[in-house]
Amino acid sequence: MVDASDDFLSLEGILIEHTPKGESYELLKFISRENGLFSSLWRPSGKKQQERLDLFDWGHWNFNHSKKSDTWFLQEHSKEQPYFNLSKHYKNFLAATDWCHFLGKNLAFCEWDDVFYETLTAALKALSEGTDASVVLLKCYYSFARTEGYPVKEAWLQGLPVETRQRARYYLTTPLLQLKIEPAQASEILERLKMWLKGYTELIIH
Repeated sequence: MVDASDDFLSLEGILIEHTPKGESYELLKFISRENGLFSSLWRPSGKKQQERLDLFDWGHWNFNHSKKSDTWFLQEHSKEQPYFNLSKHYKNFLAATDWCHFLGKNLAFCEWDDVFYETLTAALKALSEGTDASVVLLKCYYSFARTEGYPVKEAWLQGLPVETRQRARYYLTTPLLQLKIEPAQASEILERLKMWLKGYTELIIH
């Protein structure tokens, strides 16, 4: 749900990044179904200083727009932590952080599609449940590239050695709950995909 005016915006979304900005502010990045990637500043002070914002918080976020610059400021929020269990799976926590960092870098150059939000929430849920991180990221990168129109199915997938292609197709087409995962295989296929994306697309990948 989005409530917006020239100076006020309210949205539901997930906090994907927060980094220090100067001495007093934090730069926040959110993803919401309706607004896509959204950035704001937040200044913890007074009561707010006691409120901690964590990565992957989901909630209702209210923003005011600066009259002096093209900047939004977080004013109020009501948040939940549906992906709290990520903290129990360190590798998966790092994978979730990497995926959100990827989205923060690339969505600014993409036309927004609801599939990006759906993929993110599905990935965070799977990672918080302990699903192998390489398989989750493989599905994420592949879905993102296909949504953006890159020929990952026609060029990358078909260009793999036969046995590797069969494994990749199995991981990509089988629902997560039905997969029998070999972590080393999944990790190798993920790295192959990332190398291809680095070489043949304009996506920013670290």
